[in-house]
Amino acid sequence: YKDPNAPLSLPNMRWRQLSLNLQHLRGLADAQLRQLQRIDDKVATYQDYQQALHQQNITPTVSELEFVTHKLVHTRLPEMLASHHHLWVTAAHKNAAILGDDKRLEANQLLQESLDNIEQRLDSLLNKIETQHLHELRAIRRYLDSHDTP
Repeated sequence: YKDPNAPLSLPNMRWRQLSLNLQHLRGLADAQLRQLQRIDDKVATYQDYQQALHQQNITPTVSELEFVTHKLVHTRLPEMLASHHHLWVTAAHKNAAILGDDKRLEANQLLQESLDNIEQRLDSLLNKIETQHLHELRAIRRYLDSHDTP
């Protein structure tokens, strides 16, 4: 049995799609680590969908939402975590007098808002894919219904 509410342990965390520097994750709240894992799971779901399309020899068009989300997840997210780590952990320990609590709190708030934004974009992307598949199934059903034999 694994307690789902037990605090996460960085060395034991596994990432399916995200390439994150574990050092940059130190100092994050447990809720933020869990949110990163949800983001990773959603990215993996999207990648599975993309692989399934390629296996069917379908080359999907990339929407603006997909392009921006990919850039956020694979480029900006690691950059944000690095900046947050620098402000929150490294600078706070070395220069506590220089870096005030207000800046650390702002850094934490900005990171949280960014994580929320990324997760919302992934939710929108996955919802769009589900809606598209549902639309295709409805179209197939209408086709079959229109060609019923008496």
